[in-house]
Amino acid sequence: MRAFFDGAFKKKFAEFLRHPIVDKMVGVIAISPMIFTLSVFAERALEGYINLYGSLMALNQVLIVGFTLVRRVPVRVSTNPLYWFITAGRTYWTFVVFYYIAVWPSVAIVPGFVTQALLVLSIAIIIWARLSLGRSIGFIPAQRRIVSTGIYAYLRHPIHIGYVLFLLSFMLQSFSTINCVIIGIGIVFTLAKSFIEERFLCESHEYQVYCDRVRYRWIPYVA
Repeated sequence: MRAFFDGAFKKKFAEFLRHPIVDKMVGVIAISPMIFTLSVFAERALEGYINLYGSLMALNQVLIVGFTLVRRVPVRVSTNPLYWFITAGRTYWTFVVFYYIAVWPSVAIVPGFVTQALLVLSIAIIIWARLSLGRSIGFIPAQRRIVSTGIYAYLRHPIHIGYVLFLLSFMLQSFSTINCVIIGIGIVFTLAKSFIEERFLCESHEYQVYCDRVRYRWIPYVA
């Protein structure tokens, strides 16, 4: 009886999440912190406080907000609580990184041009992935439309490797023990999100075919 109830509840909850209005509301809730940070960024930019890190992250968040507002309705949505927890950690841990790295004393351990190059590379990958993904964007693991064009013709999880590189550029520029821990947690969340997304999507034959065609998750010819 309990198994039946759990199964029936999950089925009804998944149907609820697939409703266009509910999906839109969930998306708006998910991007609310980003809208707030964009308003703070705009205010600081008008005051003359602007840097490369903040500008590129703002561009990424603009794309997230824009595509989320017009995203496709999902075919399937995960109701797994662990997946939701990992998704929340992966999505919002960046805000923790931004805040605490600015607070704790740290030192740069490589020349500035190295971290700047890594930063630009990471954001270029993320932006290309955002544009390739388009209206199929999501936070909670969900199947909207399998995207196999753009950067997704070469990598299955380009956004995640882009974020890992982004966090590494932060760590190299602002190195300290506590920053390594904070950034390390962010990297763990990011890689975990990659695995749970794939596990969920592989329930679809279409995605299995895509995996057979695009063999690498993060780095061509490596992994």
